[in-house]
Amino acid sequence: MKLHFSEKQSFRNVWILVGFILINGLTVYGLYQQVLLGKPWGNNPMSNSGLIITEVLVFAFSLWYWNIKLVVKVLDEGIYIKFLMMQFKYKLIEFNQIDTCKAIEYNAIKEFGGWGIKGIKHKKAYTTSGKFGVQLKLKNGNTVLIGTKKPDGLTLAIDKNLNNI
Repeated sequence: MKLHFSEKQSFRNVWILVGFILINGLTVYGLYQQVLLGKPWGNNPMSNSGLIITEVLVFAFSLWYWNIKLVVKVLDEGIYIKFLMMQFKYKLIEFNQIDTCKAIEYNAIKEFGGWGIKGIKHKKAYTTSGKFGVQLKLKNGNTVLIGTKKPDGLTLAIDKNLNNI
């Protein structure tokens, strides 16, 4: 199997980072106030163990989310798509399933309600950020959008293989 294209993308928006820092900072401050200084945190404070469990869960979620990656590979038999940390197996779109392929500009919020793995009827999207992607029209009538920072490279790799069918 020959690798024709490969890309990894992450949810690395500055606002996500700021949100994680603020949320984790707030819960760490609450731990410091209540557990170390002995001052109840808030008007109706939870138990120390509840506060510790909350911080562990907030930190674990932040770490998990920060490590999610969209992996796209174009190999001889098709396009492999996987969100690491969310999917166990790659989704394979074989070249013989694809009718057309083109690089497009899209609006993730308007068209799909945001980024991630999104689907509306016969339209599915795999995106992490940005506004560029490759749209595949499948022979069964479905549409798949793959978000990418390299739309020309991904389109070229797919087109080369479509021409070899």
